[in-house]
Amino acid sequence: DPERGEGVVMAFRRANSSCSKAEFELGGICTDCMYKVEDLDTGDTNTVSGMDILEKGFEVYISEKRGSKIIIYRRI
Repeated sequence: DPERGEGVVMAFRRANSSCSKAEFELGGICTDCMYKVEDLDTGDTNTVSGMDILEKGFEVYISEKRGSKIIIYRRI
């Protein structure tokens, strides 16, 4: 939701996938803002700039096959 400055990334890794990470382009990111990113599976949080998200992409790593990740981000 660009107006509220928040969103969610839901990523899935299939059983036969050899790919453990993927990079996503997130829409509605403010380049001059900071974002709190929280992995709902692990509870890990970090802060990242909107500029970094747009320049480097948003990478999600899923170590196990048939795995998934739910990550939320909020403008702070």
